Amino acid sequence: MRHTARKLLCLVLAAGMLLALGAGAFAATADNVQHYDTYAFIGDSIAAGHSLPGYTSGAGIGDDILVEDSYAQIVSDAVTADKTICLSMSGLNTAALRFLLEDDFVMDATTQMLIPMLTNGAYDATTYAAMREEYRTAIAQTDLLTIGVGSNDLMYATMISLFKLVGAFPSNYTENQILALLEQQIEKCGSASKLFEQLVSTLVSLDKAAQMLQEMAQSMMDTYSAFKQNWDAIIGEIYALNPDVEIVVVGLYNPMRDMKLTKDGNLSLGHVADPVIAQYNLYTSKLSPNAARYRFANCWDAEVYECFALEDALNFGEDFFTTITHCVHPTVAGHRYMAEQILSVLPTVKQMSFVDVPQNAWYYDGVYYAWTNGLMQGMSEHLFVPDEIASRAQIAAVLNRMAGSPDVSGMTEPFTDVSDSFWGHDAIVWAYNAGVVKGMGNNLFAPLAPVSRAQFVTMLYRNAGSPDVSGQTEPFIDVANDLHWAYDAIVWAYNNDVTSGVTAHTFVPAGPVTRAQIAVLTARYLGAQA
Repeated sequence: MRHTARKLLCLVLAAGMLLALGAGAFAATADNVQHYDTYAFIGDSIAAGHSLPGYTSGAGIGDDILVEDSYAQIVSDAVTADKTICLSMSGLNTAALRFLLEDDFVMDATTQMLIPMLTNGAYDATTYAAMREEYRTAIAQTDLLTIGVGSNDLMYATMISLFKLVGAFPSNYTENQILALLEQQIEKCGSASKLFEQLVSTLVSLDKAAQMLQEMAQSMMDTYSAFKQNWDAIIGEIYALNPDVEIVVVGLYNPMRDMKLTKDGNLSLGHVADPVIAQYNLYTSKLSPNAARYRFANCWDAEVYECFALEDALNFGEDFFTTITHCVHPTVAGHRYMAEQILSVLPTVKQMSFVDVPQNAWYYDGVYYAWTNGLMQGMSEHLFVPDEIASRAQIAAVLNRMAGSPDVSGMTEPFTDVSDSFWGHDAIVWAYNAGVVKGMGNNLFAPLAPVSRAQFVTMLYRNAGSPDVSGQTEPFIDVANDLHWAYDAIVWAYNNDVTSGVTAHTFVPAGPVTRAQIAVLTARYLGAQA
């Protein structure tokens, strides 16, 4: 056991170093984290918000089930999710989650029995089977997924070790024998709480604290192999359902780190699990074959409620489960800390310095997209000037940047009003040779002339290859059906969600295009082409 403990201590130190080295220099916060349309969170009772003031037992899974002050609620608000999906429930461990995601996986007998016991019969194999479609559908549609499981893997192992320690099971037990005996013991005592009360009483009276520590550590390590297999299968199934999902793994903390056997004793039961939990975190953060694909949030220091001494459990009676499940969960401060850790590993958004582009402006996202992708710049350091009418040279420059600013060496153009020293010369040369823009006649390009809405969507249409629009329609009464010169381009733009018009039934083809409109239409166009 000493050699095992020494090995685990080394793993703890290694895990701490690796996690420290993985911290980003510019961490995201609630103020600068990237936006995600849909956020889903998978986990056990910790993610579900158990023990928080607003928690309601049995809230279940589904859309917008959030407990006030839970880390999921804080993350959802920070990423401004339009939709949030709860996929968390009490008792969930990696075996149960893998059962939900993998068709051929058989949940182990211990999980099948202990989850219903701990959740008052709320979940069983039949219920899990019915939940599979809901889980998979939610994962397939989410943009951001946090996943925090593993604590119950360790808890179930600890429970088995306690039963073995007091002689409730033979040393050469099998899993099925344990479950049969456990059912008998619960029936004999009248309830699971009464059984636990007797177990704790026996431990205290037999003075088996040291042996208990050894049994706990060994039992937890015995689950490690199964945990790794389950974890890798779970992550693989998630990416199979949604290859583009952003995953943040919520690292484990030690929920019973401050627990003692007796209130006057100095021996801490809880900290024996520190090396084991650190090993689990090390695997999910660094050693798993999928670790490079997702992000890991180190939540080791999450604050939990004050823990009791196990001998105090003798006084809890039927409230044993209520009491122990309360103390192992994060406080409000603990959830806030976990949320901050999750946000810190997510991508940040670049902060625009344009004072004339407020965040509530209809064109904000378009300007942000165009600016961050290098398609448009400000008119000065702090001004974007969204309402300025765009010129032909400016639009040629945007289209040229969209193409990656290709080399124009050897290309020519016929325009007498575009000198070699003009700032937009190369962009205009490229746009002309690519067939995206044409001149205004008489060898003139008119680089400073304004661009109409019809002209701009025509440029985008040509850039897309002028696809056939046969059979497609548009609702605009001011485009005169197929008589307008830009009809095909407008039909294409409408059907590809590049534009929805100025109103539901008007396009205003002759209206000038502003810089804000250019940014928005370009962002939509690139979205349609993705």
